[in-house]
Amino acid sequence: MAQGAPDGDAKNVALLEAADRGNEAEVAALLDNGAAVNAVGRRSMSALIAASAEGHTDVARLLLKRGAELEAKNQTGLTALAAAAMQGRADTTRLLLESGADIETKGTSGATPLYVACAFGRHLTARLLLDSGADLEAKTTSGLTPLLIAVFNAQAEAVKLLLEHGADAEATSNAGRGVWSRCDDADCKQLLERAESIQRWHRRRGLALWGSV
Repeated sequence: MAQGAPDGDAKNVALLEAADRGNEAEVAALLDNGAAVNAVGRRSMSALIAASAEGHTDVARLLLKRGAELEAKNQTGLTALAAAAMQGRADTTRLLLESGADIETKGTSGATPLYVACAFGRHLTARLLLDSGADLEAKTTSGLTPLLIAVFNAQAEAVKLLLEHGADAEATSNAGRGVWSRCDDADCKQLLERAESIQRWHRRRGLALWGSV
């Protein structure tokens, strides 16, 4: 994943590659010998983002201790947290959250860490984000929510998780597309039908209670 740094500095190139491989000892040695902890390679990939995407938690922890920028973004606007969440790296995601990473940071398309986790069906990291207070209804620039993208990508485990946390099944994108506009997965359909049934029951119960007042 890691590529050569734009300035061609050999130590920085080696740092990016070592972080990508998860070689903690080499990363430490390179930093001790003058490699820049926040050096970036092609696509603006930092050592922390590379290590986080690959789930090298110990390397990520070391980089943070050495001053790595927690909110640095790559070319597509992914931070280390978003990269870890997208790749399903639960331990690294937990570390970054505990280190104070911005849970609502957005990429160039407006995607949050929760959104990218759900888009790729990474329900374990999605749960960590939700338990840490991630916004269920945060929208991308095209108006897609985590639930919409999970349904569109047939990620049933993510759909189940989001519905359990109260995601709005009636949300629509900027183009007016809702969950039923592209729901081809049988498991997703079953989950959505069950959610709709529960919502209808609550609405009827609410009306009945209101009428009895």
